[in-house]
Amino acid sequence: MVLTSLLGADDIKAYGRTSKDGVVMPEEYFYTDELIEDENGRQPGDNGYITTYKYSKEYGAERFYLSGANTALNPGGAEMIGDKNTDLGIVWGHVEVSPNATQTTNQLVNVIYVSDSGTVVTETPTLVEGNFLTGATFKNHTSMFVSDPMHSSDEMSFTTTGEGTMTYYIGGLNEGTWKVTVNGEFLGEFAATEEGKMITFDASAGEILLSPGENMRDPNTGLIFYYANGGTLPEGAPNLYYYGTETALPTPTKEGSTFEGWFLDKDFKEPIYVITAEARESFRLYAKWSSPIVYADY
Repeated sequence: MVLTSLLGADDIKAYGRTSKDGVVMPEEYFYTDELIEDENGRQPGDNGYITTYKYSKEYGAERFYLSGANTALNPGGAEMIGDKNTDLGIVWGHVEVSPNATQTTNQLVNVIYVSDSGTVVTETPTLVEGNFLTGATFKNHTSMFVSDPMHSSDEMSFTTTGEGTMTYYIGGLNEGTWKVTVNGEFLGEFAATEEGKMITFDASAGEILLSPGENMRDPNTGLIFYYANGGTLPEGAPNLYYYGTETALPTPTKEGSTFEGWFLDKDFKEPIYVITAEARESFRLYAKWSSPIVYADY
């Protein structure tokens, strides 16, 4: 496994892999299952012997190498997969990434990929930055993410290099249809859902332009979904609310039943009376009704 840090990672600390008993070792040790003399000098098979395993300072199955332009990220100087470097400082099972005080961004761009043991990977990931988008290209794949949620419905663009067809993944977009133009030619429209906030398409490398479609939702609004459970919503019931503004909830009607309020769950344990000005999420509201009273004559 190879981790290449392209943006925001200034300090990566190695902690070693976890041993069989859950202890994090300072280096890449692992059990060999070979029993040795215990702390009291008893040999395996002796009466009172405390099971003691031998550690081996060799490569374990959980190893991966770290590469990057910053030499601090690769203290052992190892190449990609296939270089059995003897400096175990680069053979880690747990990594922590944290920016130092000089960083001008709170974003991280790390590319992680795997290859077969003994295979040398010659390609390296490259950082891609556009207006409101940040990501990376590796081989024939480019993954981009909206770097500022306030612009998740704005026109965005970025440029990639390479040959042949590339698969693009664009994440963090606002819900709606997006128009994609590649090198000045319209490619098509692609829909980002409220849950996924992502589109994907295949195109050549070059200048990629994303333009919001006509049904694009205002980025300063949240969605409201109603589950009236047989009731009828009044005309004009809002399906959007604006951030920073308190929004009243509609009162539905249902013949023979009395509306008992909106709830955030199907079991009617979390009532909601109003969408507050502080809300910043989508709401799914479930209507609760009283059971109708049935009169019978005998």
